[in-house]
Amino acid sequence: MDLENETNPIRSGSTSLGFMFLFIGVVILALFFVVFKSLTYQNKDTFGHIADLKESDETEERVYSAFRLGELADSTAVPQLIFSLKNDKEKFVRIRCAEALGKIKTTSSVDALIETIKNDTVSDVKIWAIWSVGNLKIEKATEPLANELNSKNTFVRLNAIQSLGEIGTEKSLSFLENYKPQNTLEDSILQVVRKKFNSE
Repeated sequence: MDLENETNPIRSGSTSLGFMFLFIGVVILALFFVVFKSLTYQNKDTFGHIADLKESDETEERVYSAFRLGELADSTAVPQLIFSLKNDKEKFVRIRCAEALGKIKTTSSVDALIETIKNDTVSDVKIWAIWSVGNLKIEKATEPLANELNSKNTFVRLNAIQSLGEIGTEKSLSFLENYKPQNTLEDSILQVVRKKFNSE
């Protein structure tokens, strides 16, 4: 028997176990880093998230900071949210900025949200701006919302219907009374809106 060429099962197994433990160690370290980074984000205050939204080169960090600023609902964040809504090149950042502004009860975001509805070319951003003016019940947004009833995008129209209903003025409801739904979902939402106000 050629002992020099004979595979040593113990040594071979030890090598495999070594690689396995190394792999497990790397995975654990990666998970620890993710959890640590997540906890760090969550523990930041308003000013920390404002700084990240303004200065971070990482899209994910700016998206998360915009989201958290909406959850914190601190009006201190409104100027930076408006700036990022208007200027950030990443649509997901603008989406979260539009959403956050709709959660912060202040009139200082009205013009920026209406401008977004009129001018942003990304439907998802426009949709969240539409949701926000409805959530804030901004009467000034009535006509821009009515214009979106002519959009080719179904979800833009659906959100415009809902927000006009949320605003709930005689003028906003008159646009809905005159609107002819283009599909069964729009018809269902219109019926819910009309039922709500007929019962009040």
